[in-house]
Amino acid sequence: MSKLRFILFPLAILYGLVTEIRNVFFRLGVLKKTAFPLPVISVGNLSTGGTGKTPHLLYIAKLLQKETLKTTIVSRGYGRKSKGFFEVTKTSTANEVGDESLLFKQTLPNTSVAVCESRVLGVNILLKKYALNTVLLDDAYQHQHIHRSLNLLITDFEHPFYNDYLLPFGNLRELRHNKNRADIIVVSKCPQNLSDKEQKNIEKQLNPLAHQKVFFTRIFYKELVHVFSDESLPINFLEGKSIVLLTSIAKPKYLNDFISNKNTVVEALSFPDHHSYTAHDAGKISALFSKHKTHEPIIITTQKDAVKLRAFSQLKALPLYAISMDVDLLNKQEEFNSLIVQHVRTH
Repeated sequence: MSKLRFILFPLAILYGLVTEIRNVFFRLGVLKKTAFPLPVISVGNLSTGGTGKTPHLLYIAKLLQKETLKTTIVSRGYGRKSKGFFEVTKTSTANEVGDESLLFKQTLPNTSVAVCESRVLGVNILLKKYALNTVLLDDAYQHQHIHRSLNLLITDFEHPFYNDYLLPFGNLRELRHNKNRADIIVVSKCPQNLSDKEQKNIEKQLNPLAHQKVFFTRIFYKELVHVFSDESLPINFLEGKSIVLLTSIAKPKYLNDFISNKNTVVEALSFPDHHSYTAHDAGKISALFSKHKTHEPIIITTQKDAVKLRAFSQLKALPLYAISMDVDLLNKQEEFNSLIVQHVRTH
């Protein structure tokens, strides 16, 4: 064990003790949970990020919208510089509402999206304003102040929670056994050819309770959309191109691998997760493009980055494209869809 890990291990024990006491207080009713008169679906994870939570929440929101079930998405608005309740509009900024919440609204303009430190307050305000069928809570696995009727836990295929450790020794926000609060466990970012045998082996390690459903999903990339216009290109347009890859997400490896498999990445510029871009960053991006101009590169970024980069008009002339992504179930898609829809219809 390295010296740093030796120091971090006792800190992880202390952190785990604090989170377990909090969980016990919620179970005993010392810390109160607010129940609402409609189904509340939470999408979250045990780890610090990078599990694919955002596309899964969007998948569920789109599914409910298709079924004409009126949904609202409530988030704390991680990374925003504002305080209090904000209802997100398409013209909101990431500084006001956070990059993920802005992405939710721009992807689903007819769905109400709000941010609030107190999600109880946020839901109360939205219920007074809209006739809703359900509430979707973003990144709320640890947020137990609201009683949820359906709890989804997302874990990454390459970094499953059962192989991880508590912060700061590892990346877990709470002990592994707290996966028992979930109703559905989704193993995300799976390879498309994951065999039934491999799925069963993973499910065995997840050790689900009798009532818990386990599903396996993959991420796929659909198209390229210019950050400053409506121009869209098919995903195969990338093949054989020189790429400048620009990201500020928790785990860019999945995207890096996809891009590198088909193209030459002349340079990758990676910022911390939820990075708030500055004019200096925009200048750095422009300079990077000029540096590789002879290769005629395309700049590829994520949808979460795109909602922030639109604030910098000096980037308009660049071939700057967001790569859109979605999730797909490896199997049991009808079962998953039916489970979500019927839950909303019957609760």
